[in-house]
Amino acid sequence: MASFLRELTLKNFHPDSKQYPQLKGKAVQVRACTEILLKLWLEIQDDSKCDRLLKLALLRSKSIDDTIRSHTNVPVLPDMVAKKLKQITIEFLSLYMQLKEEWKDHGSYFLATKKFHDLYHLAERSAEVNPAITSCMMLEDLMGKVKSLCMKCIQANRPSMASLKAMRKYMLGLHIEYTR
Repeated sequence: MASFLRELTLKNFHPDSKQYPQLKGKAVQVRACTEILLKLWLEIQDDSKCDRLLKLALLRSKSIDDTIRSHTNVPVLPDMVAKKLKQITIEFLSLYMQLKEEWKDHGSYFLATKKFHDLYHLAERSAEVNPAITSCMMLEDLMGKVKSLCMKCIQANRPSMASLKAMRKYMLGLHIEYTR
């Protein structure tokens, strides 16, 4: 987790034209901030409804992270853990939607994206496959690199040869990486 935090810079906090900053970055970096954000929030919160909802949502989010991190070495979660994860996730999603409703007059700060929606399905299927294995968060860097490689192989090539060229370069990269 600390390595992700070292990579965060002010560029990750984009105020755009909105009144409040938004944390932007790779999902795994943003998720690594949950515990820190919770500790900060506990220091500055007041007793407003929004603050209470946000505190509860951060607590549930931390519980989700802790549950997944504590079971990374198993292909499926034990039944009791899977049920707990599903319940915590449902609570988190409910709190998030309540926050979205509370903040609607201030702008669209609580968006439900496809990845956000997928969180429910990961928790729902956790007794069949471990969310730590199926989550794409750790693979975002790899996907970005593969996308960049493929884009470079398409340039100045016949389309039919681009995939072969990309595969050769990827295999060479794997060879170099694993023979160090």
